[in-house]
Amino acid sequence: MQASLIVLAAVLGVALAAGNGDQAIPSPRPIQCNPAKPGFYADTSASSKCQLFDRCDVNGQLTSYICPKLSVFNQITLVCDWFFNVDCSKSAALADYSNSRLYQGKEVVLLDDQLVIA
Repeated sequence: MQASLIVLAAVLGVALAAGNGDQAIPSPRPIQCNPAKPGFYADTSASSKCQLFDRCDVNGQLTSYICPKLSVFNQITLVCDWFFNVDCSKSAALADYSNSRLYQGKEVVLLDDQLVIA
């Protein structure tokens, strides 16, 4: 019972703060989506260090996400991964690697060596 009251109080506090014109979570940076290049993109800024990532869909809609503690966005696998498995400085160069395989329909080949498995 006490836990549900605490959660309710927290939700109301956030709602009231947002209702006063204050943003509960400020937007870290302005991002524009290019509908011609949908996909997932790591935020390589010094403040994020790949812990934030953005999803741009085929309609140009932007959705931002944050990875859990001790994880950052892996631009190769397009998932949050342990921080020691990811070199954030290389994420911008790898942005087209996996994103080029998304939204391709039936013609997409997901194997690096282009072998067809029957």
